[in-house]
Amino acid sequence: MTRWVAETLRANRITKAFVFSSAMAPYLCEKPMEKILDVVDVDSEKWRAYAARSSWPMSWIYAREAAMLLSLERRSAARFDRSLFVSQAEADVFVARAPEAAGRVLAMSNGVDTDYFDPAREFRSPYGSDVEAVVFTGTMNYRPNVEAVTYFAREVFPAVRRRRPDAEFWIVGANPAPAVSALAGAGISVTGQVEDVRPFLAHAACVVAPLKIARGVQNKVLEAMAMARPVVASPEAREGIDARPDDQLLIAGTSQAFEQAVCAVLAGTYPEVGARARSYVLAHHGWRHNLELLDTLFSVSAV
Repeated sequence: MTRWVAETLRANRITKAFVFSSAMAPYLCEKPMEKILDVVDVDSEKWRAYAARSSWPMSWIYAREAAMLLSLERRSAARFDRSLFVSQAEADVFVARAPEAAGRVLAMSNGVDTDYFDPAREFRSPYGSDVEAVVFTGTMNYRPNVEAVTYFAREVFPAVRRRRPDAEFWIVGANPAPAVSALAGAGISVTGQVEDVRPFLAHAACVVAPLKIARGVQNKVLEAMAMARPVVASPEAREGIDARPDDQLLIAGTSQAFEQAVCAVLAGTYPEVGARARSYVLAHHGWRHNLELLDTLFSVSAV
């Protein structure tokens, strides 16, 4: 597909191109046109984090992957006119790793379809009537997600349930890894793929994002906030989201802090956080607002 796109652009003498991801970049690096690369996040940093959290020999393998991927990211950015990152924090990380790219790196934040993720829509609850559902959403064979739910299920949720006996932890997402499936039971549900994630968010008492490795902006957090749900996130999962702590988004950096924040939400301590979370998303992560940068880069004029 990537080679086909590149050849199509050349055949039609397209003078500007917008390329998604560093993986596609090599197909257009040498094309004589104005090129914009949507890097999204510094993926090499994820592999660097894997290396730091792994023992040998995987630590060496991950470190080598990080170095090779950073080399590709730097070569690609050097051959494109602009490189876009999903947050200013992510752009700053890249410039620190690739100082030669300074001046050609821009931040363009993720957007959320706030009409689709709208709490005003009617959704049937997937939970029992007395359940206080604590929800995590994501693709469940992705290592950071697997580590996040395993940590929460083992280190946080037992303490939450001692204080809130009606609490249930729901892990919602496709392709659960064996380690995730093994968590089911004792108040923990693993759904696998669902037709629509919105009912699980709409009727959640609390949404959690206890990630230890996170790059860019976590759409799972923005979508839950758009659904006006109180979200408790790790500092890593909060990166790139400038919501006010304890007002629009709750931040927890330790197991004890997660337990306290989740229990406080379930007890009704933060009744306005959900509504304020949606207001934040509407103001800062709507697609119309965030795509204005592309209009300037491609010199698009209003019709």
